[in-house]
Amino acid sequence: MVLGYGKDGLGKALLYRSQDLKTWSFLGIAAESDGTMGDMWECPDLFSLGSEGRHALIISPMNMGATKTMYLTGEFDYETGEFRYDIADRLDHGSDFYAPQTFLDGQGRRLLIGWMNMWGSAMPEQANGWAGAFSVPRELKLADDGTLRMLPVEELQQLRANHRHVDRMLLAADTELIISNLRGDVLELIAVFKTNPSIPAGEFGLKLRCSDDGKEYTEVAFEPRERKLKVDRTFSGEGNGGTCEAYLANAADGLVRLHLFLDRSSVELFANGGEKTMTNRIYPKADSLGIKVFTRVCEAELESLEVWDLNLKR
Repeated sequence: MVLGYGKDGLGKALLYRSQDLKTWSFLGIAAESDGTMGDMWECPDLFSLGSEGRHALIISPMNMGATKTMYLTGEFDYETGEFRYDIADRLDHGSDFYAPQTFLDGQGRRLLIGWMNMWGSAMPEQANGWAGAFSVPRELKLADDGTLRMLPVEELQQLRANHRHVDRMLLAADTELIISNLRGDVLELIAVFKTNPSIPAGEFGLKLRCSDDGKEYTEVAFEPRERKLKVDRTFSGEGNGGTCEAYLANAADGLVRLHLFLDRSSVELFANGGEKTMTNRIYPKADSLGIKVFTRVCEAELESLEVWDLNLKR
């Protein structure tokens, strides 16, 4: 059993052992903060992943600024209980992802579900007796470099209905284009953009849940020169605003793939095959349903855009 703990300003994961699940003995400290990873590790989850005996530890560190969840990967000694990690990074780069837990399914996949909200944040849904929501189920995979990837489980494709496709589109600088047949608040979108890191400045992306008067929207933007991915909730309606950011590696094919799930008050973004994820809650008005593509300063090339309604009644 792994327990979260904090003492002297250091988060720790404690390990206990039992033969009967009634009497427990302390085995030791599996891992602890190096002084930069929060002062308390909540909701620890330690498990093996991949075929090379690697293990991952997922934690929710307290008092670590914008970082709400982390993962550590390395080697675990079952005799001593020591977890020696060599990679430590943020698990999700959004503002509303906390306390994730994993399990193995019948196919041997390591699946994860997180809580979409944060203590201390505004929760407009509390007026109706709610405090957050669950994320979509995600499959964890270990990349060749030891980092984690999170992908939406493939079974979510069974919810797809009413598919729409947008062909390749060249966008001039400072363009904002609403796509008339793309509207909705419960959608799956896959947008593929071609990047050009040599441009001097600028960004491009999508605006989601747009109001007809243009005052409400949630912006998903990518800056090719800095490889910076952003989700901006400044004009997303009620609740907390602000911007969250992550950086993507250069893809060999020069493309940026943005896979998004909208579910009325949530936006879950999976970028470049789960290299980075960003999870956020939004609270726009019910009739803010538009979808736009945009450029700012630079030109851009939209390779394709796939959109499905999600049939949640199945």
